[in-house]
Amino acid sequence: MKNTPVHVPTSRQLTLALMASFLSLANADTLKLKDGTVLEGTATKVTPEEVTFKWRPKPSISDEKVFKRSEIAELIVLTPDEAAAVPLRKLVPTPDNMSATEYGKVIKDQLQPYLSKFPSSKFAKEIQGILDTYTKEMEDINKGGIKLNGEWISPTDFRTKEYIYNSVIIRREMEAEMKAGNYKEALDKMTKLKTDYVATNSFVEAIDLYEKALIEMQDSLISMEQGHPALLEELEKQKKTLNKSELDQLMIELKKNEGELKIKNDIERNKRSPILSYDKYNLNSIKTAKSAIEKELAAVSKLKEQKPKYAEAAQIVEKAINESAKGNPTLALTNFEMAKKVLPSMDTKLPVLMAAAKASVDELQKTTPKPTPAPSGGPTPKGDPAKSGDKSGTKKPETPKSDSSADKPKGGATVEEEDNTMTYLLAGAGVLVLAGLGWTMMGKRKNKDE
Repeated sequence: MKNTPVHVPTSRQLTLALMASFLSLANADTLKLKDGTVLEGTATKVTPEEVTFKWRPKPSISDEKVFKRSEIAELIVLTPDEAAAVPLRKLVPTPDNMSATEYGKVIKDQLQPYLSKFPSSKFAKEIQGILDTYTKEMEDINKGGIKLNGEWISPTDFRTKEYIYNSVIIRREMEAEMKAGNYKEALDKMTKLKTDYVATNSFVEAIDLYEKALIEMQDSLISMEQGHPALLEELEKQKKTLNKSELDQLMIELKKNEGELKIKNDIERNKRSPILSYDKYNLNSIKTAKSAIEKELAAVSKLKEQKPKYAEAAQIVEKAINESAKGNPTLALTNFEMAKKVLPSMDTKLPVLMAAAKASVDELQKTTPKPTPAPSGGPTPKGDPAKSGDKSGTKKPETPKSDSSADKPKGGATVEEEDNTMTYLLAGAGVLVLAGLGWTMMGKRKNKDE
Protein backbone atom coordinates (compact mmCIF):
# COMPACT_ATOMS: atom_id res chain seq x y z
CA MET A 1 0.00 0.00 0.00
CA LYS A 2 2.31 2.66 -1.30
CA ASN A 3 1.85 6.16 0.06
CA THR A 4 2.65 8.47 -2.82
CA PRO A 5 2.79 11.80 -0.92
CA VAL A 6 5.56 10.44 1.33
CA HIS A 7 7.82 9.41 -1.56
CA VAL A 8 10.05 12.14 -3.05
CA PRO A 9 12.47 11.24 -5.89
CA THR A 10 15.99 12.65 -5.86
CA SER A 11 16.74 15.61 -8.13
CA ARG A 12 18.86 13.47 -10.49
CA GLN A 13 16.04 10.92 -10.78
CA LEU A 14 13.32 13.51 -11.26
CA THR A 15 13.40 14.02 -15.02
CA LEU A 16 13.53 10.32 -15.78
CA ALA A 17 10.79 9.47 -13.29
CA LEU A 18 8.47 12.12 -14.70
CA MET A 19 9.23 11.04 -18.25
CA ALA A 20 8.42 7.42 -17.41
CA SER A 21 5.20 8.57 -15.74
CA PHE A 22 4.09 10.54 -18.77
CA LEU A 23 4.98 7.66 -21.11
CA SER A 24 2.93 5.20 -19.06
CA LEU A 25 -0.05 7.57 -19.17
CA ALA A 26 0.32 8.37 -22.85
CA ASN A 27 -2.92 8.85 -24.75
CA ALA A 28 -3.59 6.28 -27.46
CA ASP A 29 -7.34 6.15 -28.15
CA THR A 30 -9.86 8.95 -28.58
CA LEU A 31 -13.48 8.87 -27.43
CA LYS A 32 -15.84 11.58 -28.72
CA LEU A 33 -19.21 11.89 -27.00
CA LYS A 34 -22.36 13.33 -28.51
CA ASP A 35 -22.38 16.17 -25.96
CA GLY A 36 -19.06 17.41 -27.41
CA THR A 37 -16.73 15.91 -24.77
CA VAL A 38 -13.47 14.50 -26.14
CA LEU A 39 -11.47 12.06 -24.00
CA GLU A 40 -8.01 10.76 -24.78
CA GLY A 41 -6.84 7.60 -23.09
CA THR A 42 -7.34 3.87 -23.59
CA ALA A 43 -10.40 1.85 -24.56
CA THR A 44 -9.90 -1.08 -22.19
CA LYS A 45 -13.02 -2.97 -23.31
CA VAL A 46 -15.14 -2.59 -26.44
CA THR A 47 -18.47 -4.36 -27.06
CA PRO A 48 -21.37 -3.66 -29.44
CA GLU A 49 -23.36 -2.20 -26.50
CA GLU A 50 -20.74 -0.18 -24.56
CA VAL A 51 -17.14 0.99 -24.27
CA THR A 52 -15.03 0.97 -21.12
CA PHE A 53 -12.66 3.92 -21.33
CA LYS A 54 -9.78 4.92 -19.05
CA TRP A 55 -8.25 8.40 -19.00
CA ARG A 56 -6.67 10.98 -16.67
CA PRO A 57 -8.58 14.22 -15.94
CA LYS A 58 -5.40 15.42 -14.18
CA PRO A 59 -1.87 13.97 -14.19
CA SER A 60 -2.34 12.66 -10.64
CA ILE A 61 -5.93 11.40 -11.11
CA SER A 62 -7.01 8.35 -13.08
CA ASP A 63 -10.63 7.73 -14.08
CA GLU A 64 -12.40 4.86 -15.81
CA LYS A 65 -16.02 4.74 -16.94
CA VAL A 66 -18.38 2.64 -19.02
CA PHE A 67 -20.13 4.58 -21.83
CA LYS A 68 -23.21 3.36 -23.66
CA ARG A 69 -23.01 3.28 -27.44
CA SER A 70 -25.93 5.75 -27.51
CA GLU A 71 -23.66 8.34 -25.79
CA ILE A 72 -20.76 7.89 -28.19
CA ALA A 73 -20.32 9.90 -31.37
CA GLU A 74 -16.98 8.37 -32.42
CA LEU A 75 -14.34 6.00 -31.06
CA ILE A 76 -10.88 6.03 -32.58
CA VAL A 77 -8.80 3.05 -31.55
CA LEU A 78 -5.19 3.04 -32.72
CA THR A 79 -3.33 0.02 -34.03
CA PRO A 80 -0.62 -1.40 -31.73
CA ASP A 81 2.25 0.32 -33.56
CA GLU A 82 0.33 3.61 -33.70
CA ALA A 83 -0.48 3.42 -29.98
CA ALA A 84 3.12 2.60 -29.09
CA ALA A 85 4.44 5.47 -31.23
CA VAL A 86 2.29 8.15 -29.55
CA PRO A 87 4.44 8.60 -26.40
CA LEU A 88 7.71 8.14 -28.31
CA ARG A 89 6.92 10.96 -30.71
CA LYS A 90 6.69 13.27 -27.68
CA LEU A 91 10.27 12.52 -26.59
CA VAL A 92 11.65 15.37 -28.72
CA PRO A 93 12.68 17.98 -28.11
CA THR A 94 14.51 16.34 -25.24
CA PRO A 95 13.99 17.65 -21.69
CA ASP A 96 16.58 19.88 -20.06
CA ASN A 97 19.26 18.69 -17.65
CA MET A 98 19.07 14.97 -18.40
CA SER A 99 21.99 12.76 -17.40
CA ALA A 100 23.73 10.29 -19.70
CA THR A 101 22.11 7.47 -17.68
CA GLU A 102 18.66 8.92 -18.32
CA TYR A 103 19.36 9.19 -22.06
CA GLY A 104 20.60 5.60 -22.08
CA LYS A 105 17.50 4.31 -20.28
CA VAL A 106 15.13 5.93 -22.79
CA ILE A 107 17.15 4.47 -25.66
CA LYS A 108 17.24 0.98 -24.15
CA ASP A 109 13.71 0.79 -22.69
CA GLN A 110 11.67 2.79 -25.22
CA LEU A 111 13.22 3.51 -28.61
CA GLN A 112 15.18 0.36 -29.46
CA PRO A 113 12.33 -2.01 -28.38
CA TYR A 114 9.88 -0.17 -30.64
CA LEU A 115 12.15 -0.51 -33.70
CA SER A 116 12.69 -4.17 -32.91
CA LYS A 117 8.97 -4.85 -32.50
CA PHE A 118 7.64 -2.70 -35.37
CA PRO A 119 10.41 -2.50 -38.02
CA SER A 120 7.88 -2.02 -40.83
CA SER A 121 5.74 0.62 -39.08
CA LYS A 122 5.07 3.87 -40.89
CA PHE A 123 6.58 5.55 -37.81
CA ALA A 124 9.82 3.51 -37.86
CA LYS A 125 11.81 6.18 -39.72
CA GLU A 126 10.64 8.92 -37.34
CA ILE A 127 11.45 6.82 -34.27
CA GLN A 128 14.91 6.07 -35.71
CA GLY A 129 15.51 9.84 -36.03
CA ILE A 130 14.54 10.28 -32.38
CA LEU A 131 16.93 7.47 -31.45
CA ASP A 132 19.74 9.21 -33.36
CA THR A 133 18.99 12.47 -31.52
CA TYR A 134 19.18 10.76 -28.12
CA THR A 135 22.41 8.99 -29.03
CA LYS A 136 24.05 12.24 -30.20
CA GLU A 137 22.94 14.21 -27.13
CA MET A 138 24.09 11.42 -24.80
CA GLU A 139 27.56 11.79 -26.37
CA ASP A 140 27.43 15.56 -25.72
CA ILE A 141 26.52 14.91 -22.07
CA ASN A 142 29.45 12.53 -21.73
CA LYS A 143 31.72 15.31 -22.99
CA GLY A 144 30.59 17.52 -20.10
CA GLY A 145 27.85 19.56 -21.75
CA ILE A 146 24.44 20.36 -20.27
CA LYS A 147 21.16 21.40 -21.86
CA LEU A 148 19.13 24.25 -20.40
CA ASN A 149 16.24 26.13 -21.99
CA GLY A 150 16.84 24.09 -25.12
CA GLU A 151 20.45 25.28 -25.49
CA TRP A 152 23.72 23.44 -24.89
CA ILE A 153 26.08 24.98 -22.33
CA SER A 154 29.77 24.19 -22.05
CA PRO A 155 31.23 23.03 -18.71
CA THR A 156 33.30 26.23 -18.44
CA ASP A 157 30.32 28.50 -19.02
CA PHE A 158 28.27 26.52 -16.51
CA ARG A 159 30.93 26.91 -13.80
CA THR A 160 31.21 30.68 -14.28
CA LYS A 161 27.42 31.16 -14.16
CA GLU A 162 26.48 28.31 -11.85
CA TYR A 163 24.33 30.54 -9.62
CA ILE A 164 22.04 31.38 -12.55
CA TYR A 165 22.02 27.97 -14.23
CA ASN A 166 21.28 26.05 -11.02
CA SER A 167 18.29 28.27 -10.37
CA VAL A 168 16.99 27.51 -13.89
CA ILE A 169 17.36 23.78 -13.26
CA ILE A 170 15.42 23.96 -9.97
CA ARG A 171 12.63 26.05 -11.50
CA ARG A 172 12.27 23.61 -14.42
CA GLU A 173 12.10 20.72 -11.95
CA MET A 174 9.42 22.63 -10.06
CA GLU A 175 7.36 22.98 -13.25
CA ALA A 176 7.76 19.28 -14.03
CA GLU A 177 6.62 18.30 -10.53
CA MET A 178 3.54 20.48 -10.86
CA LYS A 179 2.63 18.93 -14.22
CA ALA A 180 2.91 15.51 -12.61
CA GLY A 181 0.63 16.61 -9.76
CA ASN A 182 3.42 16.34 -7.17
CA TYR A 183 2.60 19.63 -5.46
CA LYS A 184 4.50 18.91 -2.24
CA GLU A 185 7.66 18.23 -4.25
CA ALA A 186 7.06 21.41 -6.28
CA LEU A 187 6.81 23.41 -3.04
CA ASP A 188 10.10 21.92 -1.83
CA LYS A 189 11.78 23.19 -5.02
CA MET A 190 10.49 26.68 -4.26
CA THR A 191 11.93 26.42 -0.75
CA LYS A 192 15.31 25.68 -2.32
CA LEU A 193 15.03 28.73 -4.60
CA LYS A 194 13.97 30.93 -1.67
CA THR A 195 16.91 29.71 0.43
CA ASP A 196 19.72 29.86 -2.13
CA TYR A 197 18.71 31.76 -5.29
CA VAL A 198 16.50 34.79 -4.52
CA ALA A 199 18.52 37.12 -6.79
CA THR A 200 17.62 35.24 -9.97
CA ASN A 201 14.94 35.54 -12.62
CA SER A 202 14.04 31.91 -11.91
CA PHE A 203 13.01 32.82 -8.36
CA VAL A 204 10.93 35.74 -9.62
CA GLU A 205 9.18 33.50 -12.18
CA ALA A 206 8.61 30.80 -9.55
CA ILE A 207 6.61 33.09 -7.23
CA ASP A 208 3.42 32.74 -9.28
CA LEU A 209 4.06 29.02 -9.77
CA TYR A 210 4.42 28.67 -6.02
CA GLU A 211 1.07 30.29 -5.38
CA LYS A 212 -0.57 28.02 -7.95
CA ALA A 213 1.01 24.91 -6.40
CA LEU A 214 -0.15 25.95 -2.93
CA ILE A 215 -3.73 26.43 -4.10
CA GLU A 216 -3.75 23.10 -5.96
CA MET A 217 -2.29 21.32 -2.94
CA GLN A 218 -4.78 23.01 -0.63
CA ASP A 219 -7.70 21.78 -2.78
CA SER A 220 -6.27 18.26 -2.72
CA LEU A 221 -5.90 18.29 1.07
CA ILE A 222 -9.44 19.60 1.57
CA SER A 223 -10.73 16.71 -0.54
CA MET A 224 -8.64 14.25 1.50
CA GLU A 225 -9.91 15.66 4.77
CA GLN A 226 -13.52 15.51 3.64
CA GLY A 227 -13.12 11.97 2.31
CA HIS A 228 -11.13 10.66 5.28
CA PRO A 229 -14.11 9.08 7.16
CA ALA A 230 -15.16 7.23 4.01
CA LEU A 231 -11.57 6.11 3.42
CA LEU A 232 -11.32 4.62 6.92
CA GLU A 233 -14.71 2.97 6.49
CA GLU A 234 -13.54 1.40 3.23
CA LEU A 235 -10.34 0.24 4.95
CA GLU A 236 -12.35 -1.48 7.70
CA LYS A 237 -14.48 -3.23 5.09
CA GLN A 238 -11.33 -4.37 3.31
CA LYS A 239 -9.91 -5.82 6.54
CA LYS A 240 -13.00 -8.00 7.01
CA THR A 241 -12.49 -9.61 3.60
CA LEU A 242 -8.88 -10.63 4.30
CA ASN A 243 -7.59 -13.77 5.90
CA LYS A 244 -5.18 -13.57 8.83
CA SER A 245 -2.04 -13.62 6.66
CA GLU A 246 -3.35 -10.92 4.32
CA LEU A 247 -4.53 -8.81 7.24
CA ASP A 248 -1.13 -9.06 8.91
CA GLN A 249 0.53 -7.94 5.67
CA LEU A 250 -1.85 -5.00 5.37
CA MET A 251 -1.16 -3.88 8.93
CA ILE A 252 2.59 -4.17 8.34
CA GLU A 253 2.29 -1.92 5.31
CA LEU A 254 0.21 0.64 7.19
CA LYS A 255 2.70 0.63 10.06
CA LYS A 256 5.58 0.97 7.62
CA ASN A 257 3.95 3.97 5.97
CA GLU A 258 3.40 5.55 9.37
CA GLY A 259 7.08 5.10 10.27
CA GLU A 260 8.25 6.41 6.91
CA LEU A 261 6.08 9.50 7.35
CA LYS A 262 7.54 10.19 10.80
CA ILE A 263 11.11 9.90 9.50
CA LYS A 264 10.26 12.08 6.53
CA ASN A 265 8.72 14.75 8.76
CA ASP A 266 11.75 14.79 11.07
CA ILE A 267 14.05 15.36 8.09
CA GLU A 268 11.80 18.13 6.77
CA ARG A 269 11.72 19.86 10.16
CA ASN A 270 15.51 19.86 10.27
CA LYS A 271 15.54 21.42 6.82
CA ARG A 272 12.91 23.95 7.96
CA SER A 273 10.53 22.90 5.22
CA PRO A 274 7.42 25.08 5.54
CA ILE A 275 5.06 22.21 4.66
CA LEU A 276 5.50 18.66 5.96
CA SER A 277 4.62 15.52 4.02
CA TYR A 278 1.31 13.84 4.74
CA ASP A 279 -0.50 10.50 4.38
CA LYS A 280 -4.08 10.04 3.28
CA TYR A 281 -4.71 7.64 6.19
CA ASN A 282 -3.23 10.08 8.75
CA LEU A 283 -5.76 12.84 9.39
CA ASN A 284 -3.43 14.84 11.66
CA SER A 285 -0.77 15.01 8.94
CA ILE A 286 -3.39 16.29 6.48
CA LYS A 287 -4.57 19.00 8.88
CA THR A 288 -0.98 20.03 9.70
CA ALA A 289 -0.13 20.39 6.02
CA LYS A 290 -3.35 22.33 5.32
CA SER A 291 -2.62 24.78 8.15
CA ALA A 292 0.95 25.29 6.88
CA ILE A 293 -0.35 26.06 3.38
CA GLU A 294 -2.57 28.84 4.74
CA LYS A 295 0.49 30.48 6.31
CA GLU A 296 2.48 30.06 3.10
CA LEU A 297 -0.25 31.70 1.02
CA ALA A 298 -0.01 34.76 3.28
CA ALA A 299 3.78 34.75 2.78
CA VAL A 300 3.34 34.52 -1.00
CA SER A 301 1.24 37.70 -0.93
CA LYS A 302 4.21 39.55 0.58
CA LEU A 303 6.56 38.01 -2.00
CA LYS A 304 4.32 39.23 -4.82
CA GLU A 305 4.45 42.76 -3.40
CA GLN A 306 8.27 42.60 -3.36
CA LYS A 307 8.49 40.98 -6.78
CA PRO A 308 9.68 44.18 -8.59
CA LYS A 309 12.57 44.51 -6.12
CA TYR A 310 13.62 40.90 -6.60
CA ALA A 311 13.41 41.33 -10.38
CA GLU A 312 15.58 44.46 -10.25
CA ALA A 313 18.17 42.72 -8.09
CA ALA A 314 18.19 39.70 -10.41
CA GLN A 315 19.10 41.90 -13.38
CA ILE A 316 21.93 43.56 -11.43
CA VAL A 317 23.30 40.21 -10.21
CA GLU A 318 23.24 38.82 -13.74
CA LYS A 319 25.36 41.81 -14.83
CA ALA A 320 27.73 41.15 -11.93
CA ILE A 321 28.14 37.50 -12.88
CA ASN A 322 28.70 38.40 -16.54
CA GLU A 323 31.37 40.92 -15.56
CA SER A 324 33.04 38.33 -13.35
CA ALA A 325 33.02 35.84 -16.23
CA LYS A 326 34.70 38.47 -18.45
CA GLY A 327 37.45 39.02 -15.86
CA ASN A 328 36.20 42.34 -14.47
CA PRO A 329 36.00 41.70 -10.71
CA THR A 330 35.81 45.38 -9.79
CA LEU A 331 32.65 45.91 -11.88
CA ALA A 332 31.30 42.60 -10.61
CA LEU A 333 31.75 43.64 -6.98
CA THR A 334 30.14 47.03 -7.63
CA ASN A 335 27.05 45.35 -9.08
CA PHE A 336 26.88 42.79 -6.28
CA GLU A 337 26.89 45.59 -3.70
CA MET A 338 24.16 47.43 -5.62
CA ALA A 339 22.03 44.27 -5.67
CA LYS A 340 22.48 43.80 -1.93
CA LYS A 341 20.97 47.25 -1.34
CA VAL A 342 17.97 46.46 -3.55
CA LEU A 343 17.17 42.93 -2.33
CA PRO A 344 14.40 42.60 0.27
CA SER A 345 16.22 39.54 1.66
CA MET A 346 19.51 37.74 1.04
CA ASP A 347 20.10 34.07 0.25
CA THR A 348 22.94 31.75 1.26
CA LYS A 349 24.78 31.83 -2.09
CA LEU A 350 25.00 35.56 -2.83
CA PRO A 351 27.38 36.47 0.04
CA VAL A 352 29.73 33.73 -1.21
CA LEU A 353 29.73 35.25 -4.71
CA MET A 354 30.36 38.71 -3.27
CA ALA A 355 33.25 37.43 -1.14
CA ALA A 356 34.80 35.78 -4.21
CA ALA A 357 34.54 39.02 -6.19
CA LYS A 358 36.07 40.98 -3.28
CA ALA A 359 38.95 38.50 -3.07
CA SER A 360 39.56 38.88 -6.82
CA VAL A 361 39.61 42.67 -6.49
CA ASP A 362 42.09 42.49 -3.59
CA GLU A 363 44.33 40.11 -5.51
CA LEU A 364 44.19 42.35 -8.57
CA GLN A 365 45.27 45.36 -6.51
CA LYS A 366 48.21 43.40 -5.09
CA THR A 367 49.49 42.26 -8.48
CA THR A 368 48.94 45.54 -10.36
CA PRO A 369 52.23 47.57 -10.39
CA LYS A 370 51.93 51.09 -8.99
CA PRO A 371 52.99 53.99 -11.32
CA THR A 372 56.52 55.39 -10.59
CA PRO A 373 56.41 59.14 -9.69
CA ALA A 374 58.40 61.57 -11.92
CA PRO A 375 61.85 62.45 -10.40
CA SER A 376 62.38 65.97 -9.00
CA GLY A 377 65.51 67.53 -10.55
CA GLY A 378 68.07 65.31 -12.25
CA PRO A 379 69.38 65.57 -15.80
CA THR A 380 67.15 67.21 -18.37
CA PRO A 381 65.96 64.78 -21.03
CA LYS A 382 67.52 64.99 -24.46
CA GLY A 383 65.91 67.51 -26.74
CA ASP A 384 65.13 69.96 -23.95
CA PRO A 385 65.59 73.49 -25.38
CA ALA A 386 67.14 74.69 -22.13
CA LYS A 387 70.14 72.36 -22.62
CA SER A 388 70.38 71.87 -26.33
CA GLY A 389 70.52 75.56 -27.19
CA ASP A 390 67.37 75.29 -29.21
CA LYS A 391 66.80 78.58 -31.00
CA SER A 392 63.60 77.60 -32.69
CA GLY A 393 61.74 80.38 -30.91
CA THR A 394 60.03 78.08 -28.42
CA LYS A 395 59.04 80.13 -25.43
CA LYS A 396 60.80 79.03 -22.29
CA PRO A 397 58.84 78.80 -19.08
CA GLU A 398 59.39 81.61 -16.63
CA THR A 399 61.46 80.72 -13.61
CA PRO A 400 59.43 81.41 -10.48
CA LYS A 401 60.89 83.88 -8.03
CA SER A 402 61.92 82.62 -4.65
CA ASP A 403 62.85 84.33 -1.40
CA SER A 404 64.68 81.26 -0.21
CA SER A 405 68.19 81.90 1.13
CA ALA A 406 69.31 78.85 -0.84
CA ASP A 407 69.29 81.04 -3.98
CA LYS A 408 71.70 83.66 -2.46
CA PRO A 409 75.46 83.61 -3.23
CA LYS A 410 78.10 83.57 -0.47
CA GLY A 411 78.33 87.41 -0.31
CA GLY A 412 74.84 87.68 0.92
CA ALA A 413 73.27 89.27 -2.24
CA THR A 414 71.06 87.42 -4.59
CA VAL A 415 71.78 87.15 -8.30
CA GLU A 416 68.89 89.49 -8.97
CA GLU A 417 70.30 92.14 -6.57
CA GLU A 418 73.73 91.97 -8.27
CA ASP A 419 72.13 92.54 -11.66
CA ASN A 420 70.27 95.61 -10.34
CA THR A 421 73.50 97.13 -8.88
CA MET A 422 75.35 96.89 -12.21
CA THR A 423 72.41 98.49 -13.95
CA TYR A 424 72.48 101.48 -11.56
CA LEU A 425 76.25 101.96 -11.96
CA LEU A 426 76.11 101.92 -15.74
CA ALA A 427 73.19 104.32 -15.72
CA GLY A 428 75.08 106.74 -13.40
CA ALA A 429 78.22 106.60 -15.57
CA GLY A 430 76.15 107.38 -18.60
CA VAL A 431 74.66 110.43 -16.93
CA LEU A 432 78.12 111.76 -16.01
CA VAL A 433 79.42 111.26 -19.55
CA LEU A 434 76.45 113.09 -21.00
CA ALA A 435 76.84 115.88 -18.46
CA GLY A 436 80.55 116.23 -19.30
CA LEU A 437 79.85 116.44 -23.01
CA GLY A 438 77.23 119.03 -22.33
CA TRP A 439 79.59 121.27 -20.39
CA THR A 440 82.33 120.93 -23.03
CA MET A 441 79.96 121.98 -25.81
CA MET A 442 78.74 124.94 -23.82
CA GLY A 443 82.36 126.10 -23.16
CA LYS A 444 83.32 125.90 -26.87
CA ARG A 445 80.26 127.91 -27.84
CA LYS A 446 81.11 130.62 -25.26
CA ASN A 447 84.67 131.00 -26.57
CA LYS A 448 83.41 131.27 -30.09
CA ASP A 449 81.03 134.04 -29.17
CA GLU A 450 83.80 135.99 -27.46
